[in-house]
Amino acid sequence: MTPVRKAAAVGLGASATLGMHLRWVRPRMFSWGATSAEIRSSMAGDDLCPRPQLNATRAVTIAARPEDVWPWLVTRS
Repeated sequence: MTPVRKAAAVGLGASATLGMHLRWVRPRMFSWGATSAEIRSSMAGDDLCPRPQLNATRAVTIAARPEDVWPWLVTRS
């Protein structure tokens, strides 16, 4: 394989990898764990930045009552 063809193959492979990342991987990274309803709903502070450059909604489901979880979130170090 000539150096030009090798460079073209590497460039094509890199472009394909980037395209797959942007199409399938990146959107899932920015909505990891969130339901469709959570992704579509407005969140506190959305009015502070009406046109964000990046929008990410990640979530974790915890099988516990909010009053059992809240102290873990606000505990002082």
